[in-house]
Amino acid sequence: MVSENVLGKPKKYQGFSIDVLDALANYLGFKYEIYVAPDHKYGSQQTDGTWNGLIGELVFK
Repeated sequence: MVSENVLGKPKKYQGFSIDVLDALANYLGFKYEIYVAPDHKYGSQQTDGTWNGLIGELVFK
């Protein structure tokens, strides 16, 4: 779940997955940032073989 952006603060994500991610980050000592692809899609292969969404963002970087 995503809380709305209030007074310029970053969006706050909450829920079981975030709790697990926070616990892992704390235990293993890493930091993370949640990234949402600009087109808000996970990714699917297009007819020309390219990908859109988050998968496309990963493939092109």
